[in-house]
Amino acid sequence: MFKRILLVVLSLVLFVNFSISYEGCNGKEEPVNKRILPVPFHQQIYFNWCGIACLEMWSHYDSFHYWSQEAIARHLCVGINDTQPPLTLLDGVEVATKNPGFLQMTANNPAGKGDAIASTIAGIDDYTPSIMPWGKDSNHVVLVVGYHWNEDPTGRPVAITMWHHDPRGAKEVRTSMSQLQNKFVADNDNDCYWVIVGNGSYIYEGTEGHDAFIMNGGYLYGCARYYNPKGLSVHPSVL
Repeated sequence: MFKRILLVVLSLVLFVNFSISYEGCNGKEEPVNKRILPVPFHQQIYFNWCGIACLEMWSHYDSFHYWSQEAIARHLCVGINDTQPPLTLLDGVEVATKNPGFLQMTANNPAGKGDAIASTIAGIDDYTPSIMPWGKDSNHVVLVVGYHWNEDPTGRPVAITMWHHDPRGAKEVRTSMSQLQNKFVADNDNDCYWVIVGNGSYIYEGTEGHDAFIMNGGYLYGCARYYNPKGLSVHPSVL
């Protein structure tokens, strides 16, 4: 008798937990994923070395062969007062990390911004950070180290929030997608948005995911408050 009562109680507990876990739109909530890569944080040692510091963090994370900022700058022929254009940083990714690196340059419009952001999401989904321009101009960059996302109806990741290391001194900064709209800036010199991701496959995956996101009723990244396709349930605690 006791075993029978215990079995009934356990069944009720499991049923309640299952119901809570899937509470949401139409009685079922879509899977929610959060990944922050354990990237060691390093501040830039010189005012203009934000990109060099991002390369040091990336190098330290993947354990390919740890490169200090001084070693990276020396290899790339970067002086103490030099800024680092995208192609220079791309060379650094190829040398100092286990990734070949890929520079994505997209149109200076919301669709281009969306494709670039989606590529960094694909990288995090594959445990790989990326370098992104940040702030009032494209001379400052940060290292993207994490995303919180839901999956769209096709199973592709759709971002809710982003985490990045800012080499000026801030570790794991949490950024909503509406903040990302204002902080992720276009390069006026090249008239485009750009990011440096681990390899070219993230570009394809990101663009494909972004297109599917829009087709399923979502909005362009950076153009709306919410970033999930229609019918995709998100618990308020993760917004």
